Amino acid sequence: MRVTDVTITATLTDVEAQAFAQLLKRVSFSDYEQRAVSTTEAYAMVYAGEKIREALKAQGYAPR
Repeated sequence: MRVTDVTITATLTDVEAQAFAQLLKRVSFSDYEQRAVSTTEAYAMVYAGEKIREALKAQGYAPR
């Protein structure tokens, strides 16, 4: 499987951005693992979530 980077752009309201930052703060590995088809996919979900969390943080939406 070839791995390439993907850039996403999303427009969120202030409320949506803060709420999503809170979700990413509260979600745990077991939440991802329960919804994944494999441990490898669960880790990929975690890594993607962390990248999105960091992007939200860079825009000032660090979870309180």
